[in-house]
Amino acid sequence: MSKKIQAVEIDESKYNTAELDPFVFPSLSVFIGHVASGKSTLLYNLIKLTEPVFKGNVILISPTMLNDPIQKKMLDDDMILESYDFFNNNLMRSILDAIKEDEDEKYLLVFDDILSMTPKHMTKEGRWWNSYISQYRHRPNEGQVSLMFFLQYFKDLSPVIRSNLSYLGLLGVHSEKHQAQYSEELSAATGGTSESFYKVYNEAKKGKYDFLLLDFRKLRALKNLDVVLYDRDKEFSNSVSNTEENEKDEKKL
Repeated sequence: MSKKIQAVEIDESKYNTAELDPFVFPSLSVFIGHVASGKSTLLYNLIKLTEPVFKGNVILISPTMLNDPIQKKMLDDDMILESYDFFNNNLMRSILDAIKEDEDEKYLLVFDDILSMTPKHMTKEGRWWNSYISQYRHRPNEGQVSLMFFLQYFKDLSPVIRSNLSYLGLLGVHSEKHQAQYSEELSAATGGTSESFYKVYNEAKKGKYDFLLLDFRKLRALKNLDVVLYDRDKEFSNSVSNTEENEKDEKKL
């Protein structure tokens, strides 16, 4: 029996996925930026961009929606299916129950600065919330729900959200202290080292409103949504190609 690890062929259609470059849905995305970093502007554009996938099925949970002119415009323009200015597990359960009945549709749930409202980690309610985050791809129906979190500080993310990240965007200005933390925890999407993170980060942030998007599914880093700065698969392909060329040269010698 061969000891070589073989890829397992699976029927992707069973997982109800949808791809809209640079995203694959279902996904859990986090966007981090301080006040006036452009989070609401990005949210507005992401809702427009993902319309072919979610078809208006966007649920916004934001305690400040009526004080944010861009979020208010989204409400006035009927870009949001349902909105809530509070969060708790009972609300989340009722949303999921309603979505479950509409199993042919995909939904985007947007959480804006609500992490302070989420239940404490070791409580019964906290365990339910963590369980949902861990299994969101399958609940209420397979591949039906994608999650987006908008917040100001990476440290506010729970370990469970961090471990289930599909995409992370860094908007605006970030301190050297925070950059050091990102380089340590997020470099898997930039090449695996602090040096590779800083190289990509600095390239992505050259413009005033440019942002860095880290893709943890495909291990890629992008400037905004369209300029690929690092791609693990292409780097690996180039590495293999160079190795094969070197081996051919050695044989010639």
